Amino acid sequence: MNEDSETLPGAFCNIVIDGKRILFVEIHYVENPRDLDLKDLNRPPEGFENAAMRKPPLPGKAAVGSNGGVVWVKCDEPGALFTLSMYFGGDEVEDSPEGYKKLQRFLDEFTPKVAKKYGCTK
Repeated sequence: MNEDSETLPGAFCNIVIDGKRILFVEIHYVENPRDLDLKDLNRPPEGFENAAMRKPPLPGKAAVGSNGGVVWVKCDEPGALFTLSMYFGGDEVEDSPEGYKKLQRFLDEFTPKVAKKYGCTK
């Protein structure tokens, strides 16, 4: 983000067991994200297996794969953006083209609750 952007307090969690990352979650609420235009987001970020752009649970964009995903939500306040990123590792990840479905269901339920908690939506 550039100097005009303001990232407000968010949260993150990183769980590593025996040197292997099992879970990483990062949440941000950003006012005036000048260098990020949702219209430009047309492909998933690198690092997510079997990822594709998917339908988000709220207005915005989502990229979800079998081992993680990210949701960008347009907030009620004009110009504000909420992001939720998740990465999973370990033996429980279903690394297949259909593996994203479990994470998609979770994000569809979790994202609206967290976006509301951070003041992005009502």
